[in-house]
Amino acid sequence: MNDDEIIWAYDDTLIGKGANGTDLVIVAMPEVEKPQGSDFNTNEFAKLAPGLDACTLQLCDMAAPREIPTPLPGGAIDVLSEMRITSGWGVRPEAIRLVSMKFQ
Repeated sequence: MNDDEIIWAYDDTLIGKGANGTDLVIVAMPEVEKPQGSDFNTNEFAKLAPGLDACTLQLCDMAAPREIPTPLPGGAIDVLSEMRITSGWGVRPEAIRLVSMKFQ
């Protein structure tokens, strides 16, 4: 109804990590878009806040993966792609919920 999109991703490392050995479910809203109101607004400062749309951040040290070619026997070449990425931050913790849930 609100044109919201929900993306589910599975992570086996969260099995048994919730309260009392239940499974942990992380519900996160990655960003919040500023609502579009009417064109006439006497509060000019409302355009400034929030200045950041992101609720969660993950930072990387390069724009594209670094490729490391490695020679293999027989003249072949193996290419390893590498990026250094932070584990992430919840800059708006109210947009993240941890839910303990028993899976049946």
